[in-house]
Amino acid sequence: MPIRSRFTKDEKKVMKFIDSTEEIIKHMNKSDSNKRSRLKLSGEQIDILESNFKIDSHPNSTTKSLLANALSIPFKNIQIWFQNRRAKEKMVRDSSKRRNGNTIAEERDQERGTVNYQTMCPFDFPPQERYFL
Repeated sequence: MPIRSRFTKDEKKVMKFIDSTEEIIKHMNKSDSNKRSRLKLSGEQIDILESNFKIDSHPNSTTKSLLANALSIPFKNIQIWFQNRRAKEKMVRDSSKRRNGNTIAEERDQERGTVNYQTMCPFDFPPQERYFL
């Protein structure tokens, strides 16, 4: 039984192999027309976004739309800015907790009100006796 191809002759995929330095450089310099350039925010725009972030770190769609129109920035960029800013805030908060000597797990336990008796026990028991006092 002959093996049939999944594609007809017209549908066969064409692979292009880059085999010379000139072709590689030409391919690397080729700009992708679908890719947008990075949006650079001005200091004034950042100040406005920061002041709004201090008021509400999770603004609703209406607030984000108003900001987008006022700052002449696409809505999606406003949305991503707030998302990135919340991530930055969390990262700063977590790193400051670690600098204070608490691990993230210990901070979580403190927030929940649970106690980790292993870290509280002042005596150094052998591992087999540690849990059976």
